[in-house]
Amino acid sequence: MTTSLQQFDSEITRINIDAVATKRIIDKLEKERKLLEQQVIESVKLDNPLIEELHQLISSYSVRLGLDEKHVSAGKHYIFTNDLKSLSGAILHKVVFVFKISYVKLIQHHTGIYLPIILGSPSGREVSMENIDEMMDILAKDFKDYQIIIASIYKSYVFPNKNIIELTDRLLPF
Repeated sequence: MTTSLQQFDSEITRINIDAVATKRIIDKLEKERKLLEQQVIESVKLDNPLIEELHQLISSYSVRLGLDEKHVSAGKHYIFTNDLKSLSGAILHKVVFVFKISYVKLIQHHTGIYLPIILGSPSGREVSMENIDEMMDILAKDFKDYQIIIASIYKSYVFPNKNIIELTDRLLPF
């Protein structure tokens, strides 16, 4: 006695499938998908006021952190970049910070939602204390109404009403 699954498998093996033709169809569909993705990206970029506003935020914060056009392109399409591997550790850290706070600021401006800002070990990755101080100054001035969570071994960050939660031993008992 055969099960339904065995019967299905038996019937499937009788279907004549042209592997080459199937591969061609899959390749064609993949090309069409990529073209559609590109069209969506281009339509989002085209005359979108949010893109211009986000670019202005990124540019403004970049200037405040001493990043110039060598690091952050002046063109508004730069906000869609995926070429961050070419940046050094400290520059990359500052660029990521700028993008993060710019997105958070844009979301707040258009939705009224104050997303928490979470930073993991800002004092690492070849970043000087001067750069850290500049980043913390931006947070203290421009994001004073936001919840800012900093995971760090340092306690020297100056924020009013800061609450330090120190994890000792382990977070979870194992």
